[in-house]
Amino acid sequence: MDEFIDRKEYDKDIFSIFENSLNFVLNHINLSSKIENIIIEDKYEIPLVALREALINALIHMDYTNLDRDIKVGIYDDMVNIVSPGGYPSFITQDDVDNGRSEARNRVVANIFK
Repeated sequence: MDEFIDRKEYDKDIFSIFENSLNFVLNHINLSSKIENIIIEDKYEIPLVALREALINALIHMDYTNLDRDIKVGIYDDMVNIVSPGGYPSFITQDDVDNGRSEARNRVVANIFK
């Protein structure tokens, strides 16, 4: 994690951050294509729906009170790692998460992405 091949920072509105981050990941993971008749079917090594969900979750659950910390996206040979700053909100515990409870830290952001 000390050496980078590529690095970008995005700081515009939340939609631009999401779109730019998603495109950054898509530009750095493998894409395969399958041609059947005249139709080309592209498939990323990580499903697009999973990447979108992970990035949106990072934005929804980020602790925006700490302005010095940002969401970090790391792309490695065997994984994509997305880290959103902030621990659990005071009203949720690890046991809650283990039992499937989910609470949006930022309800307005969550509603926008709904």
